[in-house]
Amino acid sequence: MKFSPSLALVLVLFFGASLHAQEAVFIENQGQWPGNFHVKMPLKYGGLFFEESAVQMVFQDAAALEDLRGHTAHELNLTGSPTQPRFHAVRMRFLGGAPQVAQPEAKNTFYHNYFLGEDSTRWRGSVPTYQAVSYHNIYKDSKLRFYQSGGHVKYDWHLGDPAVLASLRWTYAGADSLRINEAGALEVHTSLGLFYEEAPLAYAVVNGKREAVDISFTLKDTVAGFQCALPGGSDSLVIDPALVFASFSGSLTDNWGFTATFDDQQRLYGGGVAFSTGYIATVGSFSTTYNAPPPSPSGGYVPDVVISVFEPQGSSLLYATYLGGTGSDHPHSMVVNSNGQLIVMGTTGSTDFPTQLPIQNSNAGGTSVNINGYQFEKSDLFITRFNASGSSLLSSTYLGGSGNDGINTALVENYGDASRGEVVVDAQNNIFVVASTQSSNFPKNNCQNCSYSGNQDAVIMKLNPTGTAILWSDFFGTSGTDAGYSLKEFNGNVYICGGTTGTGLPSSNGGYQSTRPGSEDGFIARFNGSNGALLQSTYVGTPSYDQTFILDVDKLGAVYVFGQT
Repeated sequence: MKFSPSLALVLVLFFGASLHAQEAVFIENQGQWPGNFHVKMPLKYGGLFFEESAVQMVFQDAAALEDLRGHTAHELNLTGSPTQPRFHAVRMRFLGGAPQVAQPEAKNTFYHNYFLGEDSTRWRGSVPTYQAVSYHNIYKDSKLRFYQSGGHVKYDWHLGDPAVLASLRWTYAGADSLRINEAGALEVHTSLGLFYEEAPLAYAVVNGKREAVDISFTLKDTVAGFQCALPGGSDSLVIDPALVFASFSGSLTDNWGFTATFDDQQRLYGGGVAFSTGYIATVGSFSTTYNAPPPSPSGGYVPDVVISVFEPQGSSLLYATYLGGTGSDHPHSMVVNSNGQLIVMGTTGSTDFPTQLPIQNSNAGGTSVNINGYQFEKSDLFITRFNASGSSLLSSTYLGGSGNDGINTALVENYGDASRGEVVVDAQNNIFVVASTQSSNFPKNNCQNCSYSGNQDAVIMKLNPTGTAILWSDFFGTSGTDAGYSLKEFNGNVYICGGTTGTGLPSSNGGYQSTRPGSEDGFIARFNGSNGALLQSTYVGTPSYDQTFILDVDKLGAVYVFGQT
């Protein structure tokens, strides 16, 4: 059997912009996703799902989706009741052939990890990604291959026997209508617009030489096919339909950056959130929301945590991983310990966040709040520790009480204030965390100041190196509203900074400013790293508005803060 030239078709979809900057990635379904498909190719506004002898194409209403989750709307605090984006699914099914499973090809050097939901049987690590996927012998001596070329997703039919061309037939189940237009393209109409396969090009091999042939679509009712005048002596024929997704550009899904860190090998770790489309089993037009349950009527779209790890030169992706449940999840801070294990601290609104050897195995509650334009039905802190390759969870836990934890909802002056907080490790890999809490019953252990001051407090804690036990934890709060933003450990001391509107800063002990100078000020506090005892604290501010966002300590013990005034 010989495979050589090609018959080229282009499938153009008018739902947005093109796929120029992002390489197509074909991801094997090893059980991380439900559904009867074997490979998925994500798109920014949809996805392709490769089933047995069929490809399901899921499209989203791009304009409505951008209105719902775009940064501009969030920055303007447009958190009303947006119309949820519509979806449309179309299944390209090949008729009359043998059932075949899609086979991925040309493995990439990077892989994906999936830690989504509390069902650990769905967790998958080191899932390979590929540059192409093929079906072999749907029809006799045929190969159907999907890949990317020139910024478009393409597919080729390679026919070892040109006579098999007459057997190639397919439908677009779920399409509103089909037609062949004046240019010879096959138009597929959906509730979100139309896409089309450009008029095909074809080449045959005759006596070892490539020869162009005339080819065109046929359409009988809803069944498409080809008609072609083959030259005598044709040895093989290749049909090369390119899928040009003119509407799916940029990242394969919307994603925002939240945090970054590095390890001893100078690898870069980036953490953020991503919005993506799940597999949809029903073809045709329908309305749905991502990642059930649906978001609250106050608006917002449901993100998962995503982490990408790059080799030191930044040009090679080592791995990428998802982390989260069916609610909103986002990271605040990350650190890598001396064993190369990534520790992620963030906020989860999921009741099924993945846990492993948890200190607290369930979401303890909270009120419904809108943060960054998406909804947390209730929120707890999470602390998750990955193995060095990112392929498995070593530990993962909720931490919270009956109020909202992890997110700062009471002292917000800037975009991003809600998502502050930090995790660090010491030389023994003990884990230190600072964040904000509205729970009077936040988990406490060996606390020195065990009283919640009210409204919102900063919270500081020390966990053992495995993240499976709280060594000590405590509130840090005043008579007003307080938020914890940044933390550093140095020479047995732990320093935190944040913002406050209250008087009576705990245990000033000769601090630089023992009384509050303005209506809202920054603060710095120093604790004993062994037992959590508060050693000293000070306001940092002027008679105007001030906050301290980032804190560091140099090798001489001098404390530096960055903030806003």
